[in-house]
This record gives sequence, structure tokens and C-alpha cells, in this order.
Amino acid sequence: MARDIIVLTSITYAYKAQKLLEQAWIKSEVIRTPEGLSDKGCSYSLAIRGDTVRAEELLRQNGIRILKIVRQA
Repeated sequence: MARDIIVLTSITYAYKAQKLLEQAWIKSEVIRTPEGLSDKGCSYSLAIRGDTVRAEELLRQNGIRILKIVRQA
């Protein structure tokens, strides 16, 4: 199963986002943003297995700034 990547602004937001998604039963993993996916030198991301659209909605509703979403087939 492929995983989508949600690029966030910092490790603090990545862990905050992971906790929010965990409460909604959406599995995610905090990872360093893969090279080439972020304009920022050091950023962190969430690798999502499951409903990325729902994850995005939850994060935005809770004030988590998303830099980019990379959807993988």
C-alpha cells in the first residue's frame, strides 16, 4: 500500500499533527521530509496510510499549516 506524504513546517507540528490523526484513527508516521519535496532546508512530514483527504481536513481545521501534499500511487 502506498503512502502519501504531508509536508509540515516543523517537527513540533509533525508530532502535534500525528497525535490529532491518531485520535481520529488515522495511522501516520513522523519522517524527515524526503530530499526535493521541500523548499525549506529542514522540515518534517507525516507519512499517511489511509484517508489523506480526511487527514488534511482535520489538520487544517486544527490550525496545522500544510506546506505540501505528495500523493503516491
